[in-house]
Amino acid sequence: MIDLSRSMETTLQDKESILKEMVETFFSSETVDFRELILSECLKRETEATTMVGSGIAFPHSVIKEAVSP
Repeated sequence: MIDLSRSMETTLQDKESILKEMVETFFSSETVDFRELILSECLKRETEATTMVGSGIAFPHSVIKEAVSP
């Protein structure tokens, strides 16, 4: 079952605006610096390989080592 609380729809068209909206939506409780880091890393990841899987569905992601606990 898909948890729709962690999904969103948008009318935005360009990748950077969409990713920014996603970060603001899903990480609103985080600091501005952390949200900017997430956005930057996701945009960087998208230049390496797209996370689009088709039919308007994508799974943008990145790994932020500072935020991962051992």
